[in-house]
Amino acid sequence: GAFLSYFFSLRSAMQVSFVNSDHPFDLITGGSTPVEYTGKINMQQFKFDFKYYLSTQNVTKGLAWINPYLTAGFTMYQRTLTYASVPGFARDNFFGGQAGVGVEIPIMRNNWFIGAQASYAFMAYPEKGGPLTIGGNVTGVSVNGDCVNFTGLFGFNF
Repeated sequence: GAFLSYFFSLRSAMQVSFVNSDHPFDLITGGSTPVEYTGKINMQQFKFDFKYYLSTQNVTKGLAWINPYLTAGFTMYQRTLTYASVPGFARDNFFGGQAGVGVEIPIMRNNWFIGAQASYAFMAYPEKGGPLTIGGNVTGVSVNGDCVNFTGLFGFNF
């Protein structure tokens, strides 16, 4: 993915990002004749976040160069499911929200930085808590859950 941050001040910023990921899946549904569905899920995320950088003024000198922050925002997801055994694909859009923490460590005279971020994402996908439907067939498999993200960052300031 990629992101662009705009700083309002030294402690607050707005971030817009795009993340694309592919996930293989293998799903077997029950019944008198079990059916196996395999394929790929492509997730595209368009994210809008607010970042608040914590003050490192009162910490030891050895840790003052780490820039910790809190982040919160919302995401528009586009999910595309492609099945190996069913022709075509299924695409849907839904929204979600996320909150997390991260650190940015400046390198190369503060022109570049590396970092890490952990966040919890709530996703309001259409079949959440209900049965998954594939090719018009209700599978009997209940889809639940949200997402925990761990992200490594590499960026530059301009």
